[in-house]
Amino acid sequence: MKAFEAQVPNICSDAVKPLRTKDAGALVQAIAALAPPFAPDVAAELVALGFAHEDASVRKKAMALATKHIKDLPKFKAAYKTLANADQHIFSERVRAFKHAYQVDISKALLFHREVAAAIAFEQDAAVRAAILDEVVARAQRDNETEVKLGEVFWNWNGSSGWATDLALRELPPTLFSELAARRTTYPFEGLSFYSCPLTDLPREIVETKSWLKSLSLGYTDFTELPDVLWELENLESLDILGLPIVEIPDDIAKLTKLRSLDIGNMKKLKEIPESVCKLDKLEYLRIGNGSIRKVPDAIGGMRSLREFELQSTQVAKLPPIIFDMPNLKKINVRWTKVSDETVEKLKQAGKEVET
Repeated sequence: MKAFEAQVPNICSDAVKPLRTKDAGALVQAIAALAPPFAPDVAAELVALGFAHEDASVRKKAMALATKHIKDLPKFKAAYKTLANADQHIFSERVRAFKHAYQVDISKALLFHREVAAAIAFEQDAAVRAAILDEVVARAQRDNETEVKLGEVFWNWNGSSGWATDLALRELPPTLFSELAARRTTYPFEGLSFYSCPLTDLPREIVETKSWLKSLSLGYTDFTELPDVLWELENLESLDILGLPIVEIPDDIAKLTKLRSLDIGNMKKLKEIPESVCKLDKLEYLRIGNGSIRKVPDAIGGMRSLREFELQSTQVAKLPPIIFDMPNLKKINVRWTKVSDETVEKLKQAGKEVET
């Protein structure tokens, strides 16, 4: 996914501002000027600097002060070990795993100093979230995209040669959707993507989007079942639930009567196409590829608007006779399936474009 340039969100109190510099020498001096007792956000900044700053002199100075004046430091040492040379995803994992009153402020400090671990601050700090939302909406507008991406978003921070980690959101703040709606007054986007976030649920408040939300991507999230609130998003035209570890798709999907595009590919536990999917008579694109599905039901004939059907890498060997007579079906992908050459030829004779 293409990265985009943005300013590093620098959300902090006046007490922390002297520590928010990219100059290691100036930072060492700022740490030396600190006098205990420390406000909680200053203590959190010292913890972040002591464990994770790239410059060894900064780490040494911050750790010495933290060791002397922060009583919980042994707990941080047990939880964080060292983050100085860790891979980017390690930052988020270790900070998230250790529940502490400093957690959000540490996340904010890491976001500024190391340009990583943005998810916790996004989830729990409204000011950081506002700064990031402004950036991703501005990106969508600049690139003329109708979808705002809050999942696999990669950042190239201005003035930096490095990359920040993607927004690996685990939970969505209930206020997120009203915050997004407010930004639609300047750019009327119609879609949201949480692609590849380790989400397991959607907050009830997502119904606030139902008047305008037309596309939603939950691909490669961690849902083990689809939440009921999803079926209330009555204006959805595109739904991506690619790669979910779910066993079945509820019949309630038939309530999404405006769906034109549905991606249920790469679902290893999904054994068949539900007949409820076949009731989506406005659906134009259906992808079931890269999964364990072995059969296409006869009910697919009811999908009168279907134009493109992706079967790639499934276990399908036979197609129902009705599929040859579907007048609007123009393209079908049977690459890496068990569909016979004879069937492929018959599809071509029926006027279908076949990808093999």
